[in-house]
Amino acid sequence: MVDLQIDQNISGTAQPVKDAVGNASALSLADDRVGIGLTTPNDTLDVWGGITVRRRGDGAVLLDLRTERSWQLRQLGSGPGTALELVSIGGAGGQPVANKNLIINTTGNVGIGTTAPQATLDVNGSIRVAEDVILVGADCAEEFDIATDSRVEPGTVMVIGGRRQLHHCERPYDRRAAGIVSGLQDERPGIVLGRRRSTTGSTRVPVALAGTVWCRAEADTAPIDVGDLLTTSAVPGHAMKATDSARAFGCVIGKAMDTLNSGTGLVPVLVSLQ
Repeated sequence: MVDLQIDQNISGTAQPVKDAVGNASALSLADDRVGIGLTTPNDTLDVWGGITVRRRGDGAVLLDLRTERSWQLRQLGSGPGTALELVSIGGAGGQPVANKNLIINTTGNVGIGTTAPQATLDVNGSIRVAEDVILVGADCAEEFDIATDSRVEPGTVMVIGGRRQLHHCERPYDRRAAGIVSGLQDERPGIVLGRRRSTTGSTRVPVALAGTVWCRAEADTAPIDVGDLLTTSAVPGHAMKATDSARAFGCVIGKAMDTLNSGTGLVPVLVSLQ
């Protein structure tokens, strides 16, 4: 234990606190301010350096902020699953207010309005954006249940089957055309709708409904050129050039963005069902 002393009465001017032999410590006091690591504190507590708070256990309060709405920074859970929680206190008995939680867990996931974030950012509530939302992915996809006997490789052309499931295409000019399985080559979905577990136990995959996606195509029916409308083909899961305009209505899956002269291959497609 170190004995500390102050040589004169505390006033508006901060005074250094000295040890028993007269050496100045890192602590300074004024009548309404405390400084640690500095001699001229500018606030009620002014610290030059880091602060370590040692308190453990589920619900342990690390910082209590008594503003117009009280907030607490505290530990949530224990062990490897421990998270850091910023929670608004205002409910009965000092309990958290619903949907006011901000969570950072040990895996780096951030939750807003939820105490169990399942993604890098998991928000339980509305999001308001004043400027652009920038997405790296190139298409807007929706997850669908896939028939058990269907191909589901990325780039596969899909049609609507029974029981609200999709199936790979197997005939030309199929009016059931639904889209292209997303995720082939370097293209990933920018938005995925309907991401949930299947109620029937079926496999669910994202199918591009708009945007740019790589597509499996065949050019033996007709060579594919840039800007050609594409439709379903008799080659399973492949697209082909729509050469019959009378049959193409309702069967078009998009426009080719590159060429394919013969055989089968991959073609980037600007998806636009029509």
